[in-house]
Formats: sequence, structure tokens, C-alpha cells
Amino acid sequence: RAPASGCMVSSQALTTLLGYPAQVLAALLPALAELEDSSDLGHTAAISVDRVVAWAWNEGRLARATRLLAAGEKAPPIRVSRYWLCGQALYSVADGMHRTTAARQAGRKRITAVISGEVQCHPERYLIERSTGRLWREVPPDKRLITLVQWDIGPELAAALVAVGVRELVR
Repeated sequence: RAPASGCMVSSQALTTLLGYPAQVLAALLPALAELEDSSDLGHTAAISVDRVVAWAWNEGRLARATRLLAAGEKAPPIRVSRYWLCGQALYSVADGMHRTTAARQAGRKRITAVISGEVQCHPERYLIERSTGRLWREVPPDKRLITLVQWDIGPELAAALVAVGVRELVR
């Protein structure tokens, strides 16, 4: 179920965002996570490999996952959290990065995953101060107060945040 979103990002912009390195997306999702808008799920589903934020960080593990996939061995489901960003589901991997990468490289469209929980992301509630690398969040209900969320945002992550609708704060 796609939640309602105030996100002003087109599907084209989200496609552009998916062109960022997985490490950037892995940092972006929790930065925008609204924990008060989260829920536990714990169910298994076949999800789109293209929506899973994963990268191979160990060539040996990737080779093993590729070999098992080619041999037709059934791998255990990957474990993910679902993040709703601009009405689209993206998945952050807790276990199974190499299995996901191997499936993607093999041209698989879907992968079995245990979805442990889901979180809403509301980029319109955030401001990025590029000159200092600080990410701020407006505090409801009056939005006159802001709170510091993260203070070490690099240029590539800042660009990705702006691409999904985080506003720039210029002082």
C-alpha cells in the first residue's frame, strides 16, 4: 500500500535518484525516516530487485551467491526494511546484499524478502544547509522550530536529498 505523500518529486526524479550509488541511497533513507510513522511487518514477499538498495562489498561473497544462483540453489529470503519515499517503496537490506546483487546481475526482476518493517519518509519536512553539511527537520505543528538531524552530509548525499524534495537552507 502506497501511503499518501506530500513529496513533490516526479517518477522521473525518483528514477534519477536511483542512479545514485547504493551507498548514497543507504544514507538518504534513514536520514529522512519518520520513526513516529513506522510499523513492524514481518511478512515475506517477492519484491522488485531494482528497488533494493544493495551493493557487493565482498567479492568472495558475491562469487558464492552468483555460483549458488547459477546452480539453481534456493537461497534464504533477504531481510529488508521498506522505506516509502515520494509514494515509492525502496528497501534497505539488513541481510542479503550479495544475494541481491547476484540476482540483479543475473537479470532477475524479483527476489524473496522478509520485510521487517516500514517507515515513511517526508523530505518536505527537511532542510539541507549545504555549506555546513547539516540536515535540519522542521518541528510541527508551527514549523518555526527546527532540529538538527545530521551534521556530516557530503555533497553527493546533499544533491540526492535535494533531488527528492529536501529544501535548501541558505543563511
